Amino acid sequence: MGFDSNDAQGLIEQSLERFIRDAYSPGRWRAVLKEGDGLSRRNWATLTDMGLLALPFDERDGGLGGSLSDVATVMQQLGKGLALEPYLPCVVVAGRLPEDSDI
Repeated sequence: MGFDSNDAQGLIEQSLERFIRDAYSPGRWRAVLKEGDGLSRRNWATLTDMGLLALPFDERDGGLGGSLSDVATVMQQLGKGLALEPYLPCVVVAGRLPEDSDI
């Protein structure tokens, strides 16, 4: 079974591919691991600026109203890049997807 991404998901993929390429060379990845928190606050701020922390939340709550597929695209790209930022636990789990999502 294959899934085609829509235009928004394509933009998410491209943006995150650039982010990973720029922020996570092997040497930089190791340096981030050695930082006190085990994540880069600068990278977390970049994800915030990209709107990804607001993506899964309803617009009426200040979010972007992204779909579950949009969130899956983010997770896939962060996983491909072995990003250290805690998107799943801090945004998806702690923020809980809206009850009326298509899960």
